[in-house]
Amino acid sequence: MVSNDQIAVVITSYNCESTIGPAITSALSQTQRPSQIIVVDDGSTDGTVSEILHFSDEVKLVQQPNGGPSSARNRGMSETQAEWIAFLDGDDLWHKDKLARQIQTINSYPELDLLATSWSRSDPAPNFFTMNLSRISYVSLLVMNRFQTSTVLVKKAALQRCGGFDSALDSVEDWGAWLHLSREHQIAILEEPLVLYRDTPTGVSKDLCTFFDKMLLLLEQEQDAGLVNENLFKTIAAWHYLRLATAMTLENHYQDTLKVLFKLLNSPYKPATASALRQYLFPFLLSRVQRRRQLAAQ
Repeated sequence: MVSNDQIAVVITSYNCESTIGPAITSALSQTQRPSQIIVVDDGSTDGTVSEILHFSDEVKLVQQPNGGPSSARNRGMSETQAEWIAFLDGDDLWHKDKLARQIQTINSYPELDLLATSWSRSDPAPNFFTMNLSRISYVSLLVMNRFQTSTVLVKKAALQRCGGFDSALDSVEDWGAWLHLSREHQIAILEEPLVLYRDTPTGVSKDLCTFFDKMLLLLEQEQDAGLVNENLFKTIAAWHYLRLATAMTLENHYQDTLKVLFKLLNSPYKPATASALRQYLFPFLLSRVQRRRQLAAQ
C-alpha cells in the first residue's frame, strides 16, 4: 500500500519569482502531505531563490547552474530516498486533494507505476464521486503526450531504470521519459483536473522550432526501438509534422510552417501524409472546434 510517507515532491524552478511561492504552498497544503518537498532551482537570475527561502523550514532547496528541466528533475530525484516522486513545475498549482486522490487510485490499482491526472487552465474542480481511470498504451502515448509533468506521480525506481529525463530531448524530455516507461510498465491517467496549468511564455516548449527539432530526435529513437509496425509509425510521424505545421500557422509563423512541410515532403513519411490527415489531423482539428463551441456556450 502506498502512503504519503513514501512520496517526495520535486519542484523545479527557473526564473519563476512570481509563481514559485504559490506552487510550494499548494504542495504544503495537500490533505495527504508528502514526506519531503525538494525544490531544485536551475540557475535562476531573478528573485526566485529569495522566494523559496521563505519556506526554508519546510522544503529542501537545491541550487545548481542552469542545466534545463531534465537535469533539474533528475537532480531532485537523486536527493531523496522516497519510493514515489510527484513532479511540480514552479509555475503550476495543485488541488489540495491531488496526492490523496492519486494515493487512493494507486492503492486500488497497485500494478500502476505511473499515475497522472488531467489538468485545467482554470481552478481545478474535480469530481470525487467517480474514478475515471484511463490506461495509456505506448502507441497512444506515441500519438500524443497525454501527461503534463505537474500531474505525474511515478515510482522512482521504475523511472530511473528507464534513464530518467534525457537532457538531449529538453522541450520533449517528459514525453520521452513517459514513452520509455510505457514500454515495460503500467501507466494511466485519472481523468480529474487536479492541477492548474499556467502556460507561461518562457516555457521551453514555447519555441516551436526547437520543439520540432527535439521531437524529430525523439521520433528517431522510437523508430529505432521498433515497437510498432513500419506503416503505423510512418503515419504517426507524418501526423507530428502536420500538427507542428498547424501550430506554427496559428502563431503566424508561416516561413516555419513551409520549412516543416518541406521536410515532410522530403522525408520517408511522405507516403503516409494522406493517412495522417485522415486518421489524426482532421479529427484533432474537429475536436478543438467542438471544444471551443462548448466553452463558448457555457
